[in-house]
Amino acid sequence: KEKEKAKALKEKEELEESAKAAVPRGWFAQVAAPKELKDAESVASKLKRSGFPVVIETAKVRGENYYRILVGPESSQDHANRLLGQLKREPYLEAEPFVKMVK
Repeated sequence: KEKEKAKALKEKEELEESAKAAVPRGWFAQVAAPKELKDAESVASKLKRSGFPVVIETAKVRGENYYRILVGPESSQDHANRLLGQLKREPYLEAEPFVKMVK
């Protein structure tokens, strides 16, 4: 039980760090953009457990913070589109994922 707590804490710290870190360049699938970091962390954690590389990007839109959940990066738009197909099979994702380029 202690190992599970330690693993969950480490995962949470990694996700918090990814929210602060610069997003690498490449093609990503954006799966959601909640207003609450804890909501973004919850989805990101599920994606990581399913084996997806996840980054949380903080964005200010019209004065409000959003936490974009990005899966990737992929080296090409084709690879990112294949990733979309995989993500659409994840039952816990509510929004329709889409591809975007981060420069």
